Amino acid sequence: MLELGSNASRSFRLVTILLICSAAFMMLALTLPRMVLFTYRPEDHASIHLLLELVSISVSVMVVTVTWISKNKQPKWQPQILIFGFTLIAGLDLLHALTFKGMPSLINNSNSDESIFFWLAGRVATLAVIIILGLKIKIRGSKIISFFSALIVLAIAFYIGTFHLNYFPALFLPGKGVTQFKINAEYGIFVANMLASIWLFLLWNKSKNEKNLWLASACVMTGLSELAFTNYITSSDFINVFGHAYKAIAYLIIFRAIAYSSIQEPYEILEKTNATIKRKEQEFKNLLDSLPVDVVQINPDYSIRYCNSRFSSHIGKQTDLLQGKLWSEINTPGWSGNKLLSFDAPFRGHRSTFEFTDNDREPPQYYSAIAIPELDIESGKNGVLAIFVNTTEQEMIRRQLGETKKENMDLKSALDAHAIVATTDAKGVITSINKKFCQISKYSPEELIGKTHRVINSGYHPKSFFNDLWKTISSGKVWTGEICNRAKDGSIYWVVTTIVPFFSATSLGKSAKPDRYLAIRADITEQKRAQQEAQKMAFYDVLTGLPNRRFMVERLDIAIANTSRNQNFCSLMLLDIDHFKYVNDTYGHDQGDELLRQVAARLNGCAHKTDTIARMGGDEFVVIFADLGTDRANALVRSNDLAEKIRETLAEPYHLKDITVFSSSSIGCVMFHDESLSGDETLKRADIALYSAKSLGRNRVQYFDTSMQTEIMEYSQIVLDLRTARSKNELILFYQPIVDLNQEITGYEALIRWNHSKKGLISPAAFIPVAEKSGLIISIGEWVIREACRKLSVWANEPEKKNLTISVNVSAYQLNEADFVSKAISNIEQFLVRPTHLKIEITESMLQRDIHTTISKLNELKKLGVRFSLDDFGTGYSSLSYLKKLPLDFLKIDRSFVRDIMIDQEDAAIAETILLLAQTLGMKVIAEGVETLDQYHFLKTRGCDYFQGYLFGKPAPLDD
Repeated sequence: MLELGSNASRSFRLVTILLICSAAFMMLALTLPRMVLFTYRPEDHASIHLLLELVSISVSVMVVTVTWISKNKQPKWQPQILIFGFTLIAGLDLLHALTFKGMPSLINNSNSDESIFFWLAGRVATLAVIIILGLKIKIRGSKIISFFSALIVLAIAFYIGTFHLNYFPALFLPGKGVTQFKINAEYGIFVANMLASIWLFLLWNKSKNEKNLWLASACVMTGLSELAFTNYITSSDFINVFGHAYKAIAYLIIFRAIAYSSIQEPYEILEKTNATIKRKEQEFKNLLDSLPVDVVQINPDYSIRYCNSRFSSHIGKQTDLLQGKLWSEINTPGWSGNKLLSFDAPFRGHRSTFEFTDNDREPPQYYSAIAIPELDIESGKNGVLAIFVNTTEQEMIRRQLGETKKENMDLKSALDAHAIVATTDAKGVITSINKKFCQISKYSPEELIGKTHRVINSGYHPKSFFNDLWKTISSGKVWTGEICNRAKDGSIYWVVTTIVPFFSATSLGKSAKPDRYLAIRADITEQKRAQQEAQKMAFYDVLTGLPNRRFMVERLDIAIANTSRNQNFCSLMLLDIDHFKYVNDTYGHDQGDELLRQVAARLNGCAHKTDTIARMGGDEFVVIFADLGTDRANALVRSNDLAEKIRETLAEPYHLKDITVFSSSSIGCVMFHDESLSGDETLKRADIALYSAKSLGRNRVQYFDTSMQTEIMEYSQIVLDLRTARSKNELILFYQPIVDLNQEITGYEALIRWNHSKKGLISPAAFIPVAEKSGLIISIGEWVIREACRKLSVWANEPEKKNLTISVNVSAYQLNEADFVSKAISNIEQFLVRPTHLKIEITESMLQRDIHTTISKLNELKKLGVRFSLDDFGTGYSSLSYLKKLPLDFLKIDRSFVRDIMIDQEDAAIAETILLLAQTLGMKVIAEGVETLDQYHFLKTRGCDYFQGYLFGKPAPLDD
């Protein structure tokens, strides 16, 4: 992509237009029929040809001349190339013109072959010179050597072209025109020029050197001219003359690229130099104007030669009005009439400095000045360069500093009277103290001065505390904090301390270090004791003396942060006392409290100083084991050993008041070693592990596994979604047909499905157990019965469906509800359903609970006409005596027996047994999972009454 400046863009447009037009005219000329010129005056042809050739010869001579006399800064190798190349080109073009047909003889009679030979040699030389210029090939030697070398080469070419042209193929045949060799040579020169032009154009695009652009266009024009010499019969053909005109234009372009640039360049350099001088002068003036000082140049006659804008603004006059004025005429007594402001010494050649005050201003302005002798080149006398610096601000600071020193003395007196004060050197050695320091520390000044503060170190703070303190104050920053010290008599006292670093006047700078420190302290011992007491009440459990939940959470956050920094593993254990409620309820709360205190004592015996033991509340405790090492496997082993030690310790008998209690603990553990988990998430995981430990039988240690959390999260999400499923109309009923011996549909089994808005259809196996566990199965079961009754009421008005039945599955939780029967009857009555069309399916697992209550509820509905089926018969543990007592109408053979009934003799025997048992008890049999005709025929021949399975239809929704 081309990025051009204004000049380059202008040159590029000019070259583009020139080359496009030239190419168009050449293409037009090549298509014209042959035209012969100079038919009336043939002798004019040689003259016109000579004039056209003189253009290229003149350009070559001018290039050599300009290069020879040019003083431009150009590469050392370039003049040699230009002088050698264009001397040779001028000579070859001259020989071409002199040997052209019609010219006077030169040794030989003029002829076309000789003239064409010098022509081709000239074009090759031109192309070679341009390529060498582009490649910047260095040629050693002086200009004169290059010139005579060109003459030698020219002489050799003249000799060959004049005496040995017969060694070369013929170039022109009279009456026939140019030969094929000549045509090929011209095309070769054309192609070479085009390639050279592309290469030079790329060089120009990269360097933006216009010489390359013009040389590229010269190559294009030369190449176009070569096309004109590929097809002419006589040298007077129009196309031949037209080609010479293109060659003349090409050389004018070469002149523009080389000679003209050499002539124009000095003027451009001069303009740039003048512009640079003006810019530098303006920059220097701007610099002087921007300086925060007043600058004045004074001539030997006391007239102002120059002043910057800051000086003129102070004087109150414009700069151009001040220049040339005498110093005494500036009409500012504070400056011109000030006796302290004297230039006598500088005029005598001596540098001087002085200070003075401009009292004409309000407030007065203070100045510091330096006057330097400055030799006037024109007169040879000394002038003066005066620089004035306004020091008013510094003077104000000096005065304020004096006032500050006085205030500091007053402040020191006040501090000595009310605060504990000490100063130290850069190494912390005490250099001075006040009486308050001695009173609180119980040390005399002689015992403290010359010592460090280690004398009063209580050992309360870790080494890192003092490292951070020194790091702060040694960097020049003020440190404030609370420090616990020990007095000479061993008593502990607390002080709030502010340490201020001070620098000497000679130690300022970025790398400077303080050379002394001032420590100001206030006694906060009583406040600290009150704070500690309040903290104990806020952060410790009153009953056990252990840290409470709030304290534990803070310590957990610290432990998590530390593990992220040092990569150590830690373990958090959440435990509770198994059957603690039993102890509380049986023996009373006093005994329960005593049990908790003994548990706390045992936990303290299992932990180290760096560990944290806390009571969460009730009978829950937390233990945080820090620093288990950086190896995960070893840390896990250590954690497990500690957990087992706690479990075994807590399992030993507890001797309470007058009784001995045996108890145990369930422990949930979670490992952590970075900040990927928050404190809340860590506790949540420990709680999940504790729940798992209790679920597995208590008195055990259980570590958190991500699968636990996944299961709980999935369970919670299902419960959450299931609560709103009915309101969102996501629960739907699918109906699977039940057929008789003739494969005619007698009814349907209603099977619930959950069409989740995001997950799609969810199998009952995935959500029914969750619904039972969460208690949602009761409301879902009621909805199923109600929906079945509604469907039956709709079918009652359709002749082809009025005798169909619907079977619904009832959960044990639903059946155990006290109002189960009343709600079922309410739905039957509300929708005017014939009770015999409603079938309720129960499972064998329901018979393991209160069987008598179950039988009573079923009989009550049986009296109304509702029929019952025992689902999945043969897979449970129901008693045959209970089976006899139940008001059942149907037995359903489980699909697990039907699936392999044709290949498994045991399944076939079980199915036959169920069929015989049902016949004996007077019940009908429904076979589930019938998928093949073989299964159907097997069951049919053995007395099965009804069939259900994919053979007759898959579960699907039914429209009303």
